[in-house]
Amino acid sequence: LGAFIPVVPGPAAVWAIALVYAAATQFTVVDIPTTIFMTVLMLVGSTADTWTRAIGLRAEGQLTCGMYAITTVGAIVGTVLIPIPVLGTLLGAGIAVAGTVWFQEKDWQHALTVARGVVLAWLATFFVEFLICLSILGLFVRAVWF
Repeated sequence: LGAFIPVVPGPAAVWAIALVYAAATQFTVVDIPTTIFMTVLMLVGSTADTWTRAIGLRAEGQLTCGMYAITTVGAIVGTVLIPIPVLGTLLGAGIAVAGTVWFQEKDWQHALTVARGVVLAWLATFFVEFLICLSILGLFVRAVWF
């Protein structure tokens, strides 16, 4: 669920459930090495939003704290105004960035290029978080049932 809804931390939620179960079974079912590996995966997945957007903005030459904040605010507004998971977030972030770059440079071509980079970075975030959630879940299922 959290891999598709930006406000819900998917990898952290899946990891927390697995960690509670591991602790409740005194790490006999889900052992400590598996728990450590799931923790590393959770950290990568939980920070995916930060590093994928940074890569997307850097690729288009727009990596600034202000632009990063604008993508975040645009994504939140888009999610609220268009409550369709992923679509509202992507449209909000893309429109906010395109509008900001256009306002600064008066160049629609460059504004759309930067917005495309941000949207692709957000898509990468969703994909990475989803894969990491599946990986943590797979490790948990393997430990519990096999």
